[in-house]
Amino acid sequence: SVDEIHLTDSIFTVNKNYVYEFCEELIKRDIKIHWVTPNGTRLDTLDAPLLRVMEQAGFYGTSVGIETGSQRILEFMKKGVSLQKIEEKVNLIKETTNILVQGFFIIGYPTETRGTIQETIDFARRLPLDMAVFYPFRATPGTEIADYLQENEPEFMPDWSGHTVEKVTYHPRGLSVAELARWNSKAYRAFYLRPSVIWNFLRMTRSKRQAAILASKIKNRFFRSADSSKKTDAWL
Repeated sequence: SVDEIHLTDSIFTVNKNYVYEFCEELIKRDIKIHWVTPNGTRLDTLDAPLLRVMEQAGFYGTSVGIETGSQRILEFMKKGVSLQKIEEKVNLIKETTNILVQGFFIIGYPTETRGTIQETIDFARRLPLDMAVFYPFRATPGTEIADYLQENEPEFMPDWSGHTVEKVTYHPRGLSVAELARWNSKAYRAFYLRPSVIWNFLRMTRSKRQAAILASKIKNRFFRSADSSKKTDAWL
C-alpha cells in the first residue's frame, strides 16, 4: 500500500483554494498518508492557516528555493523577495508547525564573490532549516541568465553538454572551478557539523538504511571535488 507521496509541482501552493480543497478531502475521507513537496514551495504563498491545514492533512516536509544570502545577488536574480521576507517565512513554518524544511542554495552565481558565498553560508546557518543543499550554478541555454553570460562573460561559458546537477562547470571572475568546489564542501560542513543539526538529522531518520544513505550523501558533499558528477535526490 502507498503511505507517502511526493508532489513535484513547485507552484503547488500558488492556488490556495485548490490546496485547501485537497487537504480538506484528505481529512474528510480520513486518508492517512504522508506527503511532501521535494522540488520546492514558494515561500511568498505560505501563511499560518494554510500551513496548519496542510500539516493536519499529513504534509510533513518541503524544500524552499532560498538561493543566496546576499541581497545584491538576490536582486540580480530577480527573485522579487528580500532576505528579511525569506527569514520571516521560514521562521513562520517552524513556529507554526513541525514541518521539515530543506533550503536550496546556489554557490557560484554570476558576479558572485568570496564575500557573497560566505554570506550564503552564514544565512543558511542562521535560518531554522532542517536540511540544506548547496548546488553549483548552472544556466539552461535560452534563459535570461545564460544570455547575460553569453553577452558579458563569453570566455566563462561552460560546455553545457557535460553538465550535471552537482558538477561545477562555471566560475565567476576571480574564482576557479576548484575553489568553488571547495566552497561547496565548506558550506556543507558549516551547515551540518553542528550539534543541533546532527541531532535533528538522527531524529528524523526512519530506519538504519535511510540513515546510512543520508550519511553517505552528506559525506560525499563534504569532500566534493570539482569534477564530481554524482546525481543526488532533491529531497535529502
